[in-house]
Amino acid sequence: MAQLLEKRLHHGDYLLKEIPAERELAKQVGVSRETVRKAVSGLIERGLLRREANGRILVQESKEDVRQVRQIAFLSNSFPSPYVVRWQRAIQKLTQQRGWVCRHISFAHEHDPLIDQTINSFDGTFMMPGGQLDTSVVRSLKQSKRPLVMLDSDFSKDEIVSLWLSPPLFINRLFDHLHELGHRKVACLNTQGMSPVIETWIGQWEQWKRINRCEGQLINDPVAAYDMPEDYAYELVHRMIKTGQLDCSAIFCTTGVSAIAAIHAIAECGLVVGKDISVCAASSHAGLARYINPSLTCMMDVKADKYLDVCLDWIEQDGTDWCGSYLLEPHEPNLFIGQSVGSVV
Repeated sequence: MAQLLEKRLHHGDYLLKEIPAERELAKQVGVSRETVRKAVSGLIERGLLRREANGRILVQESKEDVRQVRQIAFLSNSFPSPYVVRWQRAIQKLTQQRGWVCRHISFAHEHDPLIDQTINSFDGTFMMPGGQLDTSVVRSLKQSKRPLVMLDSDFSKDEIVSLWLSPPLFINRLFDHLHELGHRKVACLNTQGMSPVIETWIGQWEQWKRINRCEGQLINDPVAAYDMPEDYAYELVHRMIKTGQLDCSAIFCTTGVSAIAAIHAIAECGLVVGKDISVCAASSHAGLARYINPSLTCMMDVKADKYLDVCLDWIEQDGTDWCGSYLLEPHEPNLFIGQSVGSVV
């Protein structure tokens, strides 16, 4: 029992929730209350726990060895997306290499009290805001005494460390490639739930069209939470082709998975991808773009490791003395040219 409780402390299980009473712990684990009491007493003697006068059991945070293993939070909204998965995997890999623990915590909305609770409970937090934040929320984030890094967004003007691997202008390299191949009608397809990243890409597509005197319909129909955006992308493209509603030489997809679905729909309608209709994407679907058939022209993910390591080093120093710009971003876009895009005849 003592080992189980110590393991839970090690993984930060009680950073955001109270330790249950002895009776509840005994019921959870299936042991006697006396066994739980002995285990708790042993951890109190070691300085890992403390008991208040009312019997409530708390983590003894003042003890130095409680924080030997750093607890890192990855905080995102509750709507699943490939971008959340990408960041979660990258952060978990690097924290594990350091012998730290990373927990994924989801919040329901920007005023969710879980946000402040998480940031002020963990040694460091990486947060995907999932949209523009209210001024009061940003003010609260700035007041936190624990290190905070914002992902896929730019809060540097608020002096909050921000890491953005896909700056808005990078996507123009993909659009310019289409233009070089003669595409003047480029549609934009999005079925993923809206986020700051997707909103930015759609905005850049609109701006690029105006600058280059190009045309193209916006097919922006995000699915409801927890529905499958790739299934709907397939159905949407298939239906629009069959009904003659799709008027373009190329489709720009906001996610790799929607591009794969579009490629499948185009092929099932008897058309040739890269010849009749070209398809490209803003992301590589976890690096799988080069391995599908036809290979998908897309923006490849920039490896986050070196940028995350800078942030983790800063967290290890307890968030003191951040050096340089508050915005970390790569200098060059990484465009993969696959078989899914061809020249306009």
